[in-house]
Amino acid sequence: ARIKSSIQPYSLESLVQCADGTEVVNDVRSELASYVKVLSDEKSRYSDRRVARREVKILRKELRAREEGVVADLLMNSDVVLATNVGAGSSTLSKYLQKRGEGFDLVVIDEAAQALEASCWISILKGKRLVLAGDHKQLPPTIKSNEVRVQRGLGRTLFERIMGSKQEDGKQMSRMLRTQYRMNADIANWASKASYGGNLISHKTVEAHKLSDLPHVTPGVDDVLNFSPLLLIDSAGCDMHETVNSAGSRYNDGEAKVVAIHVESLLAVGVKPNE
Repeated sequence: ARIKSSIQPYSLESLVQCADGTEVVNDVRSELASYVKVLSDEKSRYSDRRVARREVKILRKELRAREEGVVADLLMNSDVVLATNVGAGSSTLSKYLQKRGEGFDLVVIDEAAQALEASCWISILKGKRLVLAGDHKQLPPTIKSNEVRVQRGLGRTLFERIMGSKQEDGKQMSRMLRTQYRMNADIANWASKASYGGNLISHKTVEAHKLSDLPHVTPGVDDVLNFSPLLLIDSAGCDMHETVNSAGSRYNDGEAKVVAIHVESLLAVGVKPNE
């Protein structure tokens, strides 16, 4: 349920259903179900139940072996295996690596700056080399504890620790990807100066693009609406007070209303909700 429909066909469950050995697995499962039915039927004869009990034991063992075989074949023929950090510790993957006799050639952990170090080591120990990708200038990992010592201890990620480390030859272990392909340069420049020492560069395909350039937006809206890529509104002294809920989250109804008004003005001239 948590997997997007577009990538569902590539999930292990879907691949197993289409695998060559799955038909045999389904036959074993059906045969097993028939014997289980005999055991649950109070009218079954003692001799039939005894045979069924023996067959259930044999078939369960066979089913387990065949299922593991199908999964092992899929993994063995896959160039890339995707998993969450915690999912990398599954018994299925562990059995496959044990059968293979060695770890993966390379482990890549995406959004590593938002992952607790303990969870990262589950994946790290499965491979020979490691690449951590992330941004420690953005959101930290979620830590569900009010204790300051826990927050401080778990709040510093493996990614952040490595950022300040060097290799044995003295070379820096980290590399910064300097070019961004998402936003207008006005937005990127603000973030670049605030968090990245001015080192962030905007690609030419996005540096000047604006909502008003979209073909379905009313022509000339730049003259009647503030279509500036970066719009900062100072709410100080406007009686817009911040509120903290029971869970500790902060929100501001006044600022939310200002944002809603601006979004409605954009929608009114043709900007689509998904944009």
